[in-house]
Amino acid sequence: MNTISDTFPVTIIPWRNHWDESKGAFVKKFARKGKVTSYPAGSVTRPQPNGRSRQEREQPGALCAPHTGLLVAEADSADFPGDLAETLTPNVRSARGFHYWIDARDVAEEDWPSQGPIRGGDVKSAGFVPLAGCEHWSPARRRGQAPRRKGTGAGARCPRAP
Repeated sequence: MNTISDTFPVTIIPWRNHWDESKGAFVKKFARKGKVTSYPAGSVTRPQPNGRSRQEREQPGALCAPHTGLLVAEADSADFPGDLAETLTPNVRSARGFHYWIDARDVAEEDWPSQGPIRGGDVKSAGFVPLAGCEHWSPARRRGQAPRRKGTGAGARCPRAP
């Protein structure tokens, strides 16, 4: 597995922020219904204007799944494994750390890692990650404050949100 190169065929899908009353917070969710496998590897499904509020408009994300070959390690704290951080190049700077996009096209589906927490962060392997420039909303932001945006690191090599 290697850090994503400029030629990696990232699969772009639409997602949106959604206010979840039960959680009292915005959650990120797929903007369309259907199976993850309905998005072919390397395809681009553009976000559409949908008449929703700014907070819930569709935005572009990168699909993490075995058939796309994209894994993302999200480093949220200093506990993130140093040997991994030294091996990979961060693609996106987030509010709490970095996203490391990993080309895992050579990983067999039966060996594909589960999505979930790891020491100092998370593995994104069954869902999506927002592209740089996307807006994230929190309960405070629902009250009219500006959203935080995904930024790009100095050496970011991932698609930027339009």
